[in-house]
Amino acid sequence: MEWASLTTFAFAFFLAAATPGPSNVAVIARSMTTGFWPTVPMLVGLIIGEMLFVGFAVFGLALVATMLGALFVVIKWAGAAYLCYLAYCLWTAPPMTAAQVAAAPVVKRSATGQILLGLALVLGNPKTIAFYLALLPVLIDLKTIDVGGFLILLGLMVAIYTPILLFYAYGAARAGQAIRHSGTVRAINRTAAAAMAGAAAAIVAKT
Repeated sequence: MEWASLTTFAFAFFLAAATPGPSNVAVIARSMTTGFWPTVPMLVGLIIGEMLFVGFAVFGLALVATMLGALFVVIKWAGAAYLCYLAYCLWTAPPMTAAQVAAAPVVKRSATGQILLGLALVLGNPKTIAFYLALLPVLIDLKTIDVGGFLILLGLMVAIYTPILLFYAYGAARAGQAIRHSGTVRAINRTAAAAMAGAAAAIVAKT
């Protein structure tokens, strides 16, 4: 693979990944309410989903993705439903003072569930694979790509996507912490609930 092609792909992917969308909105909402570290498993799921789609595109498995279209629809609705559930829990949560929040025990959520949620957010978006299928064939001869080239492509994607997700998650966590210290906990809960519900609606609306 030529470095010029990889550079072009990296730039296009950066723009697509950094643009606010359902996945990034869900990360922001989740991080604002639970903090940075509890959100990390969701980020892992998002990255795994992107890696799967790169594999689909590079190894010509677009046909497989098409054949499994019904499964992707199920995954999409499951992810949207879970986001709606989280939004409901946040919206109906009783108001708490900053002191109560500080003294409240930390609720541990399943890391596996968060990884699956992140995976569902990616796999439920058919436009993701459309992005790779439209871009990669133009830049790279997919018939001649070898394992080494594929790993380079994956590494490049992960190197770009990881700091973007960490930026969103960490920034939202800091903002959520500041709001908690101000005592306006209900405001942050309902803001995050609205964001999650909006992300769920965006996922369902995508075709």
